[in-house]
Amino acid sequence: MKEENSLVIFTRASQMLAEANTIQKTKELMDLALTAMDWAKRKKMGKDSEDMCRSYAIEAEKKMGQMLRDSELQHGARGIGKSGVPKENPTPTLKELGITKKDSSRAQKLTELSDSILEEIKVGKKSVSKAITEFKKEEDKDNRKKVLSEIKKENFKLPDFVTIEHGDCLALSKSIKDNSISLIVTDPPYPEEFIDCWTKLGKIAFRTLEPSGFCVAYSGQMHLPEVINRVTKEGMLYYWTFTLIHTGPSSTIHPRSIMNGFKPILIFQKPPLKKLNTYISDVIQGSGKEKGSHIWQQGEAELKQIFDGFYNKGTVLEPYAGSGTTLHYCKSQGIKCVGYELDELAYKSCLKRLGD
Repeated sequence: MKEENSLVIFTRASQMLAEANTIQKTKELMDLALTAMDWAKRKKMGKDSEDMCRSYAIEAEKKMGQMLRDSELQHGARGIGKSGVPKENPTPTLKELGITKKDSSRAQKLTELSDSILEEIKVGKKSVSKAITEFKKEEDKDNRKKVLSEIKKENFKLPDFVTIEHGDCLALSKSIKDNSISLIVTDPPYPEEFIDCWTKLGKIAFRTLEPSGFCVAYSGQMHLPEVINRVTKEGMLYYWTFTLIHTGPSSTIHPRSIMNGFKPILIFQKPPLKKLNTYISDVIQGSGKEKGSHIWQQGEAELKQIFDGFYNKGTVLEPYAGSGTTLHYCKSQGIKCVGYELDELAYKSCLKRLGD
């Protein structure tokens, strides 16, 4: 397609979008642009043509999102108001417009993205889903900052047997005596950028655990061989792997095209190897996501099976406290515990949770 023809077509299309005054018309223009982008790709018309179509589709979807925000679409019976009386000019339902709730949510989220992010999407540098996910994370982070900005340690009174400190776990754990910890229960971050956390965990566990003491650690699957290697390299013994069955929808692991329905819980033991005194199941039914305090927060109910199997008496250590799920469980059971958290927001969240 010649450049001058492309300009004329795009100018006309932009005018049509500007004049579109209904959600249905805007959606039709968006669908048309997406079809054109697919056609340009199959005909190998070049990146500029694809970007032009994508840009138009994004602008149309954004406008549709704004119109959806401003409208009062009916989600129930056609044309029936809350009073049960039929309306004279009922607004259409999403179904009638051929728009799913998911598509509606996505279009409305586009209206909240900055122009710079939208430009990245338009030229194919970033997908819409990734941009929205990143936006939600930043939004959640900003909300947490606002809520936690007033939290100060002196405002919360923790029980004498519960300790939470802010800082690096390896440095802070130096105050713990050798062979003095009964059990470690922890949930280190899973992304590869945090892989060194497992080396630190191995060092801490090998020095502080009582002989034959256990270290129970939640883990992701992506870097599992390296995770196990880093912990055992510090002297710990691999004991077993438990399976935590997820409750609710599976999580999507895009780099492996896997719909993930479980999480490994790794069991390590400080030498000498000593078997448990009683038989326990290695399958735990998850209690569901509890992300109110931290994006990686685990369910508290599932900890009971872990403690029933691996805790006898003494002090519990949580080197990566996060929102404090393990510490909160210990508090509820009257178990002496110590936790560390490097992230300031997570630490304050944990402090608030334990102090309430």
